[in-house]
Amino acid sequence: MHRLQDESLNLFNSCKQQYNRIHTKLEEVAHRAYNQVENAESMRRSAELEYETARRTAENAEDEDTKNAAIQRMQQAQIMRAEADEEYAKASVAYSKASGDLRSLSELWEGNAPALESQTHRIVDDMASFSRLVANGNSDLGEYMSIMDKARATLFAEPEESTGSNGNSSSVGYTTSSVEAQGSMAHGGQHGTGSLFKSKLGNVIGVFDAANGLKTISMSIDGRTQTFPSTKSGIAKAYRTALKSGDGELASYTSQLFSSATVVGETVRDEGVDFGCKSFPSSSNNNQIATAMVVNGFVRQADFGKLDNKTAQDIYKSVSETLEMFPDIDLRFVGSVQSRNEHIAKSLEEMYLGAYRQHYPTVSDADLMPFVRQQVSEDMRGFEPSEHTIAQSLFIKTPQTYGEDIIARFNGISINERYGGDYNHFTDVRKNDVKAKWKPAGCDTPRATVDHELGHQIAHLTNAHNDADIQEMYSNFMGLTSVQRGDVLSGYAGESIHEFIAEGWSEYRNNPNCRPLAINISNRLFDLYNQINPQRVKVRR
Repeated sequence: MHRLQDESLNLFNSCKQQYNRIHTKLEEVAHRAYNQVENAESMRRSAELEYETARRTAENAEDEDTKNAAIQRMQQAQIMRAEADEEYAKASVAYSKASGDLRSLSELWEGNAPALESQTHRIVDDMASFSRLVANGNSDLGEYMSIMDKARATLFAEPEESTGSNGNSSSVGYTTSSVEAQGSMAHGGQHGTGSLFKSKLGNVIGVFDAANGLKTISMSIDGRTQTFPSTKSGIAKAYRTALKSGDGELASYTSQLFSSATVVGETVRDEGVDFGCKSFPSSSNNNQIATAMVVNGFVRQADFGKLDNKTAQDIYKSVSETLEMFPDIDLRFVGSVQSRNEHIAKSLEEMYLGAYRQHYPTVSDADLMPFVRQQVSEDMRGFEPSEHTIAQSLFIKTPQTYGEDIIARFNGISINERYGGDYNHFTDVRKNDVKAKWKPAGCDTPRATVDHELGHQIAHLTNAHNDADIQEMYSNFMGLTSVQRGDVLSGYAGESIHEFIAEGWSEYRNNPNCRPLAINISNRLFDLYNQINPQRVKVRR
């Protein structure tokens, strides 16, 4: 039995060491590719600086020779820019491929490592069963039972590091995390010290060191493994997942992890916030609601800016209820459009200024900032809300540049303060839209707008716009007259298949007498999601 245990551990450790080596190499490749992208961007900036300097020289030239020389410099700068653009395109492709390979490797490991490691736990269970048989058959073997129990406890408390075949220290197995209180954990009625917990239903949760040095929560429910960041919001998401599974023991333990959490790198104030709460007293301000959304694991960041408090509460309720049905939606930001844009612009500004400082160390920040602001302005183009923009749903699935990677950190839903800043005005606008059949029946509240934007997120998650059934529904819908479209769903649903899906979901969530088309759209969204997560249970009309 011990030989099988050793073989299982050796196989797991060998695979993990190989994964770490390949992962490190891929990280180096991705880093080099990213440096090439930065160098290409630097070439661009140099060409732009050279062109601008030559242009000003030409404009202020006092003689023809000086002007002609400046024009030649401008032409050379244009050639430099063209070369930089070509280099940037090549570097971006290389970086995208390296990043994709890195993600694929991580998915391969995360998808197979838990199953490999579970072999060890099955051996442990066999050892425990054997020890119980011995105990029942001969009470004189108490000392032997004690030895077996110690062996079991030792296995569940695997060391943080072990020495590999090359003599170097390498991370193996699950390790104790700062989010876990010291003490014993129940394992099928017995106790052992460690960071791995296994419920009586066979579901497992543990904290381990990822290849990047950060700690990660791994939860296996009915053979399906999910990972979460070892932060308060990550633990909260794990808690909600455990709760949905129906495993009360697993949910209780995960809740204890949250209560005892002291997390490095994520500081949250949770005074007055109940874990798992779904509503707030009217006295709760926007900051408290935003904090609760992060603490409860609904989003990574929330900032309601100047939104009306009632609007913020509607956002909280809608998001919390939607995540109960679609817990895999990755909302990274919710709040006001204006606050989101401020955060994005600030992040981009810091990134570009840092890059300029690196390549132009002798130039002052004051001289660099005009170029930084110009680049940020270009990147932010399209994010500024127009006069008629009520809300936005941001979703960048696969960022192609470092700038897009920063913007993707704010994927989520946002409400324009021009409307959401006055709840009564917002409601009046929605009522008029419903009356004109521009919006679906029953969707005459700010809450319906939030559900509409979440409908976009669900559609992205399920790739609904490419689904044949959804496309057929939309095709039939577009065959109707504009008046008929308003009668069966809404006028706005005819703008695109994306709005068609979101309008259907919004009516499904808000109209007590939901019409057939909205029901069909929403049930298809559930079907598509169940294809991704077949064990999820949904409540339907």
